[in-house]
Parts: sequence; structure tokens; C-alpha cells
Amino acid sequence: MTLQNKKNKVLRSILLVLLITLFISSTVYAYTVLDEAKYLIKNYYIENVSDEVLNKPTIKEMVEALKDPYSVYFSKSEYNDFVNGIDMKFSGIGVRFEVVPEGVKVLSVLKGSGAERAGIKEGDIIIEADGKSLAGITEDKVALYLRGDEGTTVNVKVKRGSNIISFSITRKIIETPTVEGSIINGHTAYIKISSFGEDTADKFGNILKDMNKQNPANYIVDLRDNPGGYLDTALNIAGYFIGDGTVVKVRDRDGDEVEYKAYKHDIRIDKPLIFLVNENSASASEVLTGAIKDYNTAYIIGNRTFGKGLVQTMFGLSDGSYLKLTVLKFLSPLGNEINKVGITPHFNADSITSGLIAELLSGYSKEGHDKTGYAKVKLGNREFEIDLKTARQEKYYSAYKMILDKAKEEGNYIKLGSSIGWVDVPQDLKNDEYFMYYPDYKKLKDLIDVPVNKKFTVNFNVNINRSTIENSIELLEANTGRRLSLSFEFVDDKTVRAVPKENLKQGGEYYFIVNPTVKGQSGVEMKEGTISLVKVIK
Repeated sequence: MTLQNKKNKVLRSILLVLLITLFISSTVYAYTVLDEAKYLIKNYYIENVSDEVLNKPTIKEMVEALKDPYSVYFSKSEYNDFVNGIDMKFSGIGVRFEVVPEGVKVLSVLKGSGAERAGIKEGDIIIEADGKSLAGITEDKVALYLRGDEGTTVNVKVKRGSNIISFSITRKIIETPTVEGSIINGHTAYIKISSFGEDTADKFGNILKDMNKQNPANYIVDLRDNPGGYLDTALNIAGYFIGDGTVVKVRDRDGDEVEYKAYKHDIRIDKPLIFLVNENSASASEVLTGAIKDYNTAYIIGNRTFGKGLVQTMFGLSDGSYLKLTVLKFLSPLGNEINKVGITPHFNADSITSGLIAELLSGYSKEGHDKTGYAKVKLGNREFEIDLKTARQEKYYSAYKMILDKAKEEGNYIKLGSSIGWVDVPQDLKNDEYFMYYPDYKKLKDLIDVPVNKKFTVNFNVNINRSTIENSIELLEANTGRRLSLSFEFVDDKTVRAVPKENLKQGGEYYFIVNPTVKGQSGVEMKEGTISLVKVIK
């Protein structure tokens, strides 16, 4: 069978489904709803279905007997909730939450929501809803108590500190954007796609156009925790990355395959691109990520994706209910399996760290020869620039270390920036970790076997401006970058003593750093920073 014939077969099948639905809806006397469901399951489910399943007495039992977590029988209201969920639209109290043993902990309160109006605050724990204790509740059951029809109220009890407070919250329609974008780091276009909703592709295109006016140097597309959505939306968005190439192959139960191509757009991203995924990136997220990986269009960071390589279709039944059935299996453009396999990223990292790594790899030293303060690292077949000032921050310290380890593991190079461009790391310093963070700092003598209550005395050769000391001297754990709080004692105008507010760890290693932001009383900064390795007595 030719590709065109296969496409025609699929199109005919889709058309047939529509005709059957319309026919059954208008001739209820000819069939029962159970017969409708039986026909659809028998003819369109991804696998052949046994008579034992088809002879179940109810539609719900028939679908459950398929033992397919993605095939579901919906009432009309459940169907509406499902569709609104894809479009991230629902009626509820308006909080983001996590489940804790005591109940539902509020992580944030949505602006304009009923929860905000009632006075719910971040950190509150909802322990009861309409007289029902929420202790030990599972995440999938929370909606049963906090969501509901617009305008209805739910009476909750909240634990705030040691106090228990009662609130009456009116539910409102909550619509969370399925896609958002912003410029971060002054030069990176960051786009978060939370779901592939009905209008997500249009919104994505508009966001992209707006951000491109600012001429970003690179892009990050974030699909973490995106459970999927409409396949057509994924095909549409894919066009911004791969042109009108093949996005996905679908295979029916007879083994016939059809290729689906991306939409063609006037805009195509042709600058460095990073994709973020995790174990909750599924379905349409995997369609897009699989294509991106096969075309080698982006560097992918995160955890292996969920592994849902199946396509479901909605079938409307004559009583207003719906049948969501798995009808096709999908593969990446190169034919790679996704179902129960997922997509392996280029760089493995957990959800939090992956975002930090992406930010670091989105450094941009601007044009010109002077690359001072930056590192260049090769990962796979791509080069990335990293702002060392950012890498040294406690938040990014461990993520930068992971990048260095990844480059070494792959046998790739790491270069450091100088006033004349990129230079190789000196052979004798390649294994000195401090040098990769502070290459322009002067290395002072190591401090060996210091006591856990060590006080650090610093002598300057000029009178210092004392107001510049507090933000210029640091003590940090060598392995994690955690900064220790310091207090300062001024011995005289040229001498300061830095006192850690906690004991050092026995056998621990630290870096004691004096940044070149220390100023003399004349206002002149130090010529260079200094760094000392500190080893605590065991």
C-alpha cells in the first residue's frame, strides 16, 4: 500500500466515524448506546478485542476490561471537564497545591480567584472541605472537593501555623495559560508550554513573534510536566522548529503507517535551542520532543519522558456521553519507539537542576574578542557559553559542576574566556575545580588542618572602605557552593577578621574568597580577587 493510499484509508476511517456518530445520534431507535460503544471498540480499538470484553453488560465495564489506562468512558460533564483540563480551564477555588499528610498545602493563590478573595494564603494547609477531612487524600481526589460549578461555594478549614481558620470560598472559572513566554538573562527567549490546548499553537506563534522583536540570542522551550493534549497542536508548533518535515508516524492495528507533517510557518527558529523535559512530559509533548531529537534541532535536558506513544480519539455517543479510545500508536520520524520507552534526553538531570543547567548553557558573551568572565563548553556536537559570574552563585554552583563533569565524561573541551578570546585550560589546572569557577582569581596558599571554629584574618596593603567588605568576602563549601554566613571584626583600617556564624565541618573543604569588589578609601577596587582552599581538621 502506498503512503497516499494509507492516508486515504485513515481519512476514510475518520470520516466513517463521524458518519456513524451522526447516524446513531439521529436514529436512537435502531441501536442502544451500548451497541454504539461495542461497534466502536470492535472496529477502532488499537488491538483486536475479544467477545468476552465486548459482551460486558455496561460500557464502563467494557472499557475497564480493555485494561487500557488511556481509554475512558465519559459522561457529558466528565467530557467537558476533560476538554477544559487540556485547555487548562476549570471552575474551582484557584490555588496551586501539593498534597501533604495533613491535607492540601497551598503553594500559591491565583490572582482574582475565589481563594484570594476569601483570604487564603500561600503556606496554608486545607485540612477539611465541606465537613470532609482531607488528611491522607490523594492528589487525584482533590478536585472532587475543591472544584465545582461556577458560583457554588465550599466551606473549608485551614491550618495556618498553630491556628485553625474557617473560610467560605466561591468557586470561579480559572483559566491558566497553556503557553507563556518571557526574556530571561536579558537575551534568552524562554517559552513554557503547559498543555497542548486548542489555541496553544496560535498563542505560541504570537509569543514567538513578540519575543523575536527583541532579537534573542537563544531559546529555551520548557515541556516539563506537560501531559500532552491535541496532536494537531503539536504538529502546528513543530513547524516553528523543523519546517514542514515529518513530525510523527502513526501505526494502526493492522501495521499500516502514516506520516504526519508539521505546519509550515513564516518563522522558523534557527538559533541555539534547548528543550526541557521530565518524567511527566507525555503524549503530544513526546511527539514534539521526538521530532526535535530526530532532526537534531535542540539540545534536550531533563529526565526520560513518560513513554505514552498512543493516540486516542473521542467518539460522541447518542446520549451525549463520550468514548475516548486508543486507536493508533505513534513513533518518532525515524521510527523510534516511544510507548513504554519514552525519550532519553542528551543531558540527564532532575526537574529543578535541568532548568538551572539550561540557564547556564544559555550564556552569551556578545560579539567581539573579549570573552573575559565566560567559559565555553562542548556537549555532544554543540558549543555553549557560560557566564561564570552566574555559575559561581550558590543556586547554580552544583549545576555548573554537572556541566563540567558531563563535558569531561564525553571527552569534550572546556575553554575559558580572556581579553583576546577563548583559551585552553592549562594542563596543570584542568583538575583544579576552583580554577573552573574563578580562573581570574589569584590562588593563595592552602589552609590545612584548620579548626572547626576558625576565624579568617585578611590583611590589605591600603586602608579599606569598610562598607564594601560584607558583600566582598565569602566562605563556601567547595563541593556544593553553599555560602556560610559571616560576621566581620575590623582590627584596624587595613585588617579585617571574618568569623563564620557556624562551625566548619570536620574534614570538610571550603573556599575562602576575597572578591575584587573590595575598595580602598580612595574608591579604587582591588586589582584581582583571591581564593584559598581551606581543609578542616578531621
